[in-house]
Amino acid sequence: MNQNKAPIPIKQLVLFMIISVAAIVGWNYVQDLIWPRPKQLPPTQQRELREHLALLAALAPTGAGLGDLHCYATNEIARQIPPESRIKALAEFLDAKKKEGEAKRVQQPKVAPFKPDLIELGNKDFNLQVRLTNKGGGVDRVIVTHFPEADQYGKEVMQADGKPQPLRLIPSVNDIPEVERQNLPHELTLPSFLIYHYAFPDELRPENLLGEMAWKIGEKPGETDRDSDRQQASFWVDVPELGVKITKTFSLERGHYHIGLSVKIEKLPGATPKPFRYQLTGGHGIPIEGVWYTSTYRNFIAGWVDKKGGAKRHIDMNAAVHTNLGSERLIRGEGTFQYAALAGQYFASATCIDDQQENKNFIEYIRATNEGMNPKDLPDKSQLSDLTPRVISEPLTLGDAPVEHKFLLYHGPVKVRLLNQLRGDLDVPSELVDRYEKTLNLRTLTDYQSDSFLGRFANFIWWTDITIFFTNTIHSVLGFLQHNLGVAALAIIAVTLLVRGALTPLSRKQAANMQKLQDKMKILQPQLKRLEEEYRGRDAQDFQRAKMKLMLDNGVNPAAQLGGCLMLILQMPIFMGLYYCLQENVFFRLQPFLWAPSLAAPDMLVWWTEKIPYVSEPASLGSMLYLGPYFNILPILAVTLMIVQQKFTMPPATDENQAMQQKMMKYMMIFMAVFFYKVASGLVIYFIISTLWGLAERKLLPKKKSLKDEPPDFGNGAKRKHPPDSGNGARRRRNPDKPSPEEKGWLSRK
Repeated sequence: MNQNKAPIPIKQLVLFMIISVAAIVGWNYVQDLIWPRPKQLPPTQQRELREHLALLAALAPTGAGLGDLHCYATNEIARQIPPESRIKALAEFLDAKKKEGEAKRVQQPKVAPFKPDLIELGNKDFNLQVRLTNKGGGVDRVIVTHFPEADQYGKEVMQADGKPQPLRLIPSVNDIPEVERQNLPHELTLPSFLIYHYAFPDELRPENLLGEMAWKIGEKPGETDRDSDRQQASFWVDVPELGVKITKTFSLERGHYHIGLSVKIEKLPGATPKPFRYQLTGGHGIPIEGVWYTSTYRNFIAGWVDKKGGAKRHIDMNAAVHTNLGSERLIRGEGTFQYAALAGQYFASATCIDDQQENKNFIEYIRATNEGMNPKDLPDKSQLSDLTPRVISEPLTLGDAPVEHKFLLYHGPVKVRLLNQLRGDLDVPSELVDRYEKTLNLRTLTDYQSDSFLGRFANFIWWTDITIFFTNTIHSVLGFLQHNLGVAALAIIAVTLLVRGALTPLSRKQAANMQKLQDKMKILQPQLKRLEEEYRGRDAQDFQRAKMKLMLDNGVNPAAQLGGCLMLILQMPIFMGLYYCLQENVFFRLQPFLWAPSLAAPDMLVWWTEKIPYVSEPASLGSMLYLGPYFNILPILAVTLMIVQQKFTMPPATDENQAMQQKMMKYMMIFMAVFFYKVASGLVIYFIISTLWGLAERKLLPKKKSLKDEPPDFGNGAKRKHPPDSGNGARRRRNPDKPSPEEKGWLSRK
């Protein structure tokens, strides 16, 4: 062949890579034309903006943090002012706003430190154990009783008595030693589900007083109430400058995965109430399990229904909230908000608007704010930062009758439908699960399209719905098998065997065709070699055409090699369903198998320390080379088996181009090993069993007589009765009136 010309397949490969990169890079510009994004300040000005906001926040501290200032800057100023003038304009605006507020605002007293009173709701027989505090009348701690806790490595946390530690979904700052507590950012020392009020309804940010002060205790469970099926406690506080009294009542029922919250606002006796507006914060501090391998940290998710009743959601990663000093405001518009959640990989803390009240449309907007980072975490890893969702009410005008708003504070699996799989004493009423999943639409915490372009495209072609269907189906099948087999890993193996068994007729036919193709290619090897010698130094395209003609004349269709794609496509929804299932399933986390401590985590065979540069040191967290502090053997075993399977199924190379392509496929397996390295053990088990099934299936194919004794097959049942010509691969036609394969059909060059 002509050495000065690159072989055609390599040209096509390079061209494909160039087009792909150009499409990915160019899409950012096309996307801006279709869905314009707000212009961003240059990095230097972003730093100046953050510093300036920090200074202003220090002059006018607020429980809302910097997020509200940044939200106003990005939404109401920065989009209307040229970038070079933004910081100056922002400074002038906030300075004027501060002076205006000081002129009319009643000076709020500073709150002296005090030891809060703590009130317990629930016990070990409840699904939730809640500890309330009179500091801000908030929630100090929430324990999800029947689920164990995992540490930052993804391993089970044990108590001093050797029993698993129940999951502290909302951890308490009061459980942290005083020395460590003093080093925490102020926001992380505050309870959850606090109320802040606005001095004026149109104020930019709320006052921080109500979240810092001691509320009066209205009621709390007595000693005789500690074992009752329903327990409640209340706190109240007066806001005399606005002429209102606020009462927060928390309730907890046995069997529920939510805390009831009633917020009642009423006018003070003899006072003339002013327009009132409040902000309710959400939970914060939910733990991050398996920091070194997880791809899900803490996310802010808001859900609502549109005017047609369709369930919608918006999601922001905590890294984005941290970088932007808060999320943008989600304005109610014509829809109705249903929840604002802080979600991790397996569990969520969600502030839901109670559906069992007359007025459910009293929240005007929702947003999330950055709550800072624990000093023990890496300071430059924004994905480890904490955040909290905030719901802001519409302005209220009080009359003689009090106004009451009701919330459900859900704390449980992020995949709420999994509560249906609890049995025995842990059984959750199906109507309650339906209320969480379908009425409050908490299913959209997981079952929803991505907000990206690819996510919208997948939804357009129904791929999202297909994936959700298979995910939920596999959840149900795995739950059934796990309950009956008793071992989670056996349930995964059983599902794998069911899937491969169902696809056996197709996979056996594919394996037989590939075996036949390999046998035919072995017979054609001498002729292909002669053909290559004949066309050496000539145009590569002529060689490819002659080669194609020779193969087609002898019943070898290269397109048959694409049959494996059909198997891959058929398995893809199942694979994706299993992947998402193991990413969400709370019943596979911390379920051991052999040496693996959890089927929802890598197998962690050997600890190889956190001191290997770029590979295991914590500073490299998030990089492509970071593999974590453990050596995992299951991914290596899975990829090794895939290479073996590839060797058995791949036909011999017929020329240098094909040989090079096959080498590239082998090298790609190295990248596959890196990709698989931190995948959940349960998913790797699926690939290992599936690959072993494929190898066994090929090994057990019925032995047929050698193709040397069998005339080539054209695929339509016709057999060649004389051997192929040796020359350049051209054959004489037996019937001059019958066209050869290359002259008809979709493969025709004419």
